[in-house]
Amino acid sequence: MIHPFPFGTIAAITIAALGPPIEGAEPTIASIVYTVHCAEGRSFEVQLAPDRAIIFAEGKRWTLARMPSHLFVRYTSKEGALVIDADFVALVLTGDLGFTQCHLLR
Repeated sequence: MIHPFPFGTIAAITIAALGPPIEGAEPTIASIVYTVHCAEGRSFEVQLAPDRAIIFAEGKRWTLARMPSHLFVRYTSKEGALVIDADFVALVLTGDLGFTQCHLLR
């Protein structure tokens, strides 16, 4: 069974650990903001909700819809795709293939 948030027990995450809200983030019931670190010093923030993911990277914002998957958590739009499998994160944005070797920061 795939849980809405495949990152372990949400109860262990406190609001204080999430830090201040990200400018432009949407107030969503049951959403959590994570930091993702990638190769070459790149990183991004992702706000996850049961129906969507909002990516914040390098001053830009992308909203991706959750898609069904039995193997991992997947969000897509015409602007890109986000796949989350435990701590491994794959992000491909239109015109930007530079987010490689990404991992969720817990």
